[in-house]
Amino acid sequence: MTLGIDLSNDMVSFSYLSNNNTIKTCYIKETAGYRKSGFFDSNESLCSLLNNVKRIAEIKTRDRVSDAVVAVPGYCGYNQIKNLYNVSNKCGFRVLRVQYSSVLSSLCMADEIHLEEPVDIENCHINVYCSLNPDYIELTVFDDTDGVMEIHGTLTILINETVLDLETIKHQIHSDINQLIKDLMLQTKIDTDRTIIIYSDSGCKTKIKEYTLGLIKSLFGVDPIQDTCRCASKGALLQSLILYGRIRNRLLLTSQNRSINVGLGEQGEYKNIIRYYSTIPHKASEKLFVSSEKMLIVYEGNFLNRKYDTIIGKYRLPDHLEGHLISIEVSVDTNSLLSLSVTDDKNNVVLLRSII
Repeated sequence: MTLGIDLSNDMVSFSYLSNNNTIKTCYIKETAGYRKSGFFDSNESLCSLLNNVKRIAEIKTRDRVSDAVVAVPGYCGYNQIKNLYNVSNKCGFRVLRVQYSSVLSSLCMADEIHLEEPVDIENCHINVYCSLNPDYIELTVFDDTDGVMEIHGTLTILINETVLDLETIKHQIHSDINQLIKDLMLQTKIDTDRTIIIYSDSGCKTKIKEYTLGLIKSLFGVDPIQDTCRCASKGALLQSLILYGRIRNRLLLTSQNRSINVGLGEQGEYKNIIRYYSTIPHKASEKLFVSSEKMLIVYEGNFLNRKYDTIIGKYRLPDHLEGHLISIEVSVDTNSLLSLSVTDDKNNVVLLRSII
């Protein structure tokens, strides 16, 4: 049996396909408040939670859990997602895909959107799913044409009320959403007659929620509609059915939520390889000139500044490469997992191949 599991809310839920082919969703009450700081970095906490979800699901369905698609909050980085894949194997089931909750909620939303008129592929319009949480806001922009759902981009805005005052948070929300519209050139894709904006409220502070929804309405010209069912776990199950071919008229194309950058040490060259909002799977390459710095560092983040980006890999290069030009290729697969290849251009020798 395959589950759709939602780890993005303060109470874990899972969805499964019943014997009569209807999707059922269950909430696990004892998990309320489980998502503490650093939770996704802790193998012990993750393993305990996933084992509990598996146990309860097997009691509920009287079937063995073999696979799952998991929804996670938008602040989860590459190392945390990779950790989730590894931990699930220890729990006796396989994670088919880890995706951000707003993406999977968007898939669920798209599955229930029906348009009376056919969509013009050359001039398709976008839809938006907005998830309002106590510690972050997430927006996913997508379109759905002829059974192909394409994620154009996902924006995550962290809310830290212990450090920032309300006006600063509002400014951050305004700036980030405006930048999303600019980056994805959404002005040409908003159709006030057909664009649908759905939001879910998982405990966001009232003033922040009201400001965000009012801003979205003013920028997009569309009234947000509340989603009361919190459908990320259902979207995760739909994704598993797509992966297994049980839903044949649906394809989900997702995008990279953070940019991937490479640099040589702390002072050497630093370049962006994969831009955020790139459709995945994706492959790209860049060249770096090797000076005295011999440590190749791979970062994720949207800052294009090694001071603020997160290190996800370090690789020591041979000493004889000083003065050489090296080619670095990074690929992102459909599971958002990264691989790296480094070649010495002077001698045309592959120096490194690695799963990051």
